[in-house]
Order: sequence, then C-alpha cells, then structure tokens
Amino acid sequence: MNADFYWWLGVLHSDGYVYLKNNEIREIRLRVSKSSLPMLLKWKKVLDKLVSKEHKLLEEKMYDSRSNRHYVQYLVREGSKTSIKKLTFIFESYLIDKKVPSAILSNSTLSGAYLAGIIDGDGCIQIRKSFKDNRNEKLLKLTLQEIELIEGIRQLVSKVGLSRGYVTKYDNYFDLWIYLNKKWLFWSKKHLLKALTIRRKIHAFTI
Repeated sequence: MNADFYWWLGVLHSDGYVYLKNNEIREIRLRVSKSSLPMLLKWKKVLDKLVSKEHKLLEEKMYDSRSNRHYVQYLVREGSKTSIKKLTFIFESYLIDKKVPSAILSNSTLSGAYLAGIIDGDGCIQIRKSFKDNRNEKLLKLTLQEIELIEGIRQLVSKVGLSRGYVTKYDNYFDLWIYLNKKWLFWSKKHLLKALTIRRKIHAFTI
C-alpha cells in the first residue's frame, strides 16, 4: 500500500467512525468542522481511489442549544457492502481494530504518513515553559481513547529512532506527549509534514 492509504487509516483511527452491527461493518464515516475540511477532502479523495467510486461531500446544519449557535459540519460516508468488502481486503482487521499496522514499523515514509493522519485527526502542537530552565518547549500532543493505539504509536516512533514521549491518563481518554527535539523535527520535515493537510498544524510544526 502507498503512503496515502496509511494516512487515510490514521485519520480513521483518530477521528473517524466505524459503525458495527452484529460484529460486521455497516458504515464508515468521517465528520468534521469547517476548520478540518482540507483533511476531509483528502480523505474523500483517497477513499474514492480505494473503492473506485466517487463519494459525495455532505453538509449537515447543526444547532447547539447551550450556546444558541448554528453551524455546519461536513461528512463523507461509505456503507455499501461491496466497498466495505474492498476496504476490509485492503486493511484487514485494522479497519476495525485501532492498532498501528505492523507493516509500517521501521518504514519512515509509511510511519510518517500514518502519524500525519493521526495528527490531522486528533493531534496538536503546544508550547510551554521548561521546568528546568524556563525556556519554551514544543510538544506534540495526541489525544486518543485507546491505550493500545497510544502504545502502538510509541513503539512506531521508537522503531524509527525517535523518543517515545509519555502518557497522561484521564477518565475517558489518554494524552500522549512527545517533546519535539531537533531529531524529531528533522524527521518530521522529511517524512511527516508532506502528508499533513491542516494548515495550522503544519505551521505549528515549522515556527
């Protein structure tokens, strides 16, 4: 599989939804706000290629009663048995199981693409003061619900020679924090940034 396919899987693992009924996939979908629309458009384009079919970009008008606010979300979905069968053949159990694919371990190009998908979906860059000398530090934060996926990502980055970071646990999710040192930033520039789609996240890596 090429790098775009693993990026697509990374987005699905972090921000997508797989609807199961009787342990069978009935629908795969990705819903985003306007700020993440570039990610959805690329995800749609890759999905079109994966199943050889054009998908519609749907708009949903939403209302938040707590803030009395109207807003729009964007959605791409796939529910045909034929297409899901194709996707299952390509991705095997990884379509359902949120695990890092073993095939990409030690491959920086594929690892970078998959990790870019994870970051596009549920990652951000934060700047904070160092506890040691009060200097600014740049950290990557990934917020995910599955500890197995978190540990898989830590193994993934370790396999390509990067620091594994540390994990903080909350009631319903986990944060993986990784210090973006010079080695991490060099690797990201070479293997990760070209796959990222959300401009503000690309900018946060490069400032």
